[in-house]
Amino acid sequence: MASTPSPATAVPLRPELFEFIGVQCLGRLACCSAALREELRDAKAWQLLANTRMPKSKREMARDAERDAAARVRAYELRRRLADVASGKVEPQHFRPNKFADFTYFVRFEEDGEVIWEGDLKGSLDDRGANFSFSLAEAWSAMKKNDSWAGMATFLTTSTDDYIDGNSDVYLQRVCITVVAMRDEDQAMVSLGQLFFDDANGGVGDPEQIYVFRSRDPVLSLDRFQLMPTAVIRTTHDDVYGNGTLDSLELDLERHRLTHRQNARLCWPRQFEYVLSYLAGVHHQARDDAYETIAGWRNFSI
Repeated sequence: MASTPSPATAVPLRPELFEFIGVQCLGRLACCSAALREELRDAKAWQLLANTRMPKSKREMARDAERDAAARVRAYELRRRLADVASGKVEPQHFRPNKFADFTYFVRFEEDGEVIWEGDLKGSLDDRGANFSFSLAEAWSAMKKNDSWAGMATFLTTSTDDYIDGNSDVYLQRVCITVVAMRDEDQAMVSLGQLFFDDANGGVGDPEQIYVFRSRDPVLSLDRFQLMPTAVIRTTHDDVYGNGTLDSLELDLERHRLTHRQNARLCWPRQFEYVLSYLAGVHHQARDDAYETIAGWRNFSI
């Protein structure tokens, strides 16, 4: 009895190695299968190979040499600065927290584990400096145009009187939000984790509604409390014309006492920025001081 052939093992392509392969070898590789040929096309294999084989102009060669020289100089100067700090010749750099605007935020919306929309967003503080939020107007417009989030569109066209029956809880429990902050300066990343539906705030029947999502895992644990990310989605329901919208997404950070987890309190925006900067990475000589500063916080917003 003939044995059933096992499925092929997926072998990831390594585009950085294409420059070392010969023209004939790459051609034979492309002839192996239609699927592999498609992967090579997506990886721009021939373009990468051509970039290494085609002769460069004097201008391109001079530009590449200048880039290599600049990279070597920057690396050497960085080593000198670190050595100067270690030997006491210069004062170590103090920790300077970043601002929210110094980060780009990768946001993903999922429903039942399926990715509905993801993309990079830039946020801002409101006029009072109390809330950090992103506009979802463009993202929601794209989702509506592509009809990619039919579940949310249907939910926003229903009346908020359904709060009485708890129908909003049933649907939103299928939704989760994932947020990753990326510092523009060095691309250091801070995962704020997945956030799940927790509560709804707003008057029954009001078109403008607020939905609160909370993380199940802290971004930072200290001796006496944990710091937990939260998100607020502001929406407008429209059960008359069917034009409900996702308006904005707000990010917050809560302090949860280890002994009284239900007594959560919001951090001030500047404290949120401080934690983001700390998690993105600080100079090793300033790390302990920054941690002690966070551990010693007493004042949080209500």
